[in-house]
Amino acid sequence: MKLFRKLFNRTDTILIRNNIFELWFNRRSRFYIIFIPVAIAILIPVLFLLIALLTSVGADVDAFHSLLPESMRNYNAEQTIYYLSTNLLLPMLFPIIPILVSTVTTGTCLIDEKEQKTIGSLFVTPVDPWQTLRSKFYTAQLITLAATLLSSFSFLIIASVGNLILSTAFVLDGIWAVTIFLFSPALSIFSSLLVIVFQKQYRTSRDAYRSAAYLIFPLLLVYSLQFLALYRIGWLTLAIVSLLLLLTGFILLFVQKNHFRPEKI
Repeated sequence: MKLFRKLFNRTDTILIRNNIFELWFNRRSRFYIIFIPVAIAILIPVLFLLIALLTSVGADVDAFHSLLPESMRNYNAEQTIYYLSTNLLLPMLFPIIPILVSTVTTGTCLIDEKEQKTIGSLFVTPVDPWQTLRSKFYTAQLITLAATLLSSFSFLIIASVGNLILSTAFVLDGIWAVTIFLFSPALSIFSSLLVIVFQKQYRTSRDAYRSAAYLIFPLLLVYSLQFLALYRIGWLTLAIVSLLLLLTGFILLFVQKNHFRPEKI
């Protein structure tokens, strides 16, 4: 709580709290904020673990061995399937959490106000209009951060259990570390700012939600091509992309602040 007060002033804190209440009492946004992380970080890893455990040890998985690191090409079928699911498939799906949660929270906080024609009243209060908009961005980032960290913790517990059962390498390698602590925050900031920048194009919050697809589909395509053994995304590449996204995000934020006009919303 003390850290929160240092980061945000009293007005920001009040606005953020009101935004959180608004999100929680909106059934659609609450569904996305809860279901997407649970599905990706808990249900899908459990499913992958069950699939690996039910796979015959003698199953032919030689075709997949080229996707494994040199030191792990002696893995049996169970180990191969589990390692690939937790180190190739899930890193592909995990970024969907920050993208969707950030888009949904920003869209609900901002576009719902426009849809209900109450956004104008917020900008005639004593609170600075930019501070009102900024609080919605802060709210989205805080909720997305909480969802990402809780999802990471849940996934690591399940993955660790699978590692122990199947005697595979621990899942938290460089790729996962960068995905959780750098790539996810970068995607969260970028997704939220895209909603803010293109808010005039959205008539409803659902239109804003759909904008997440413009990030999710290219991301899935880039990750999927790894299965053709064309390339392998390393932690350094992912870190560079994350820094570029963060840089772009801060530029967008700076431009938005300097060109912000309440009447344009």
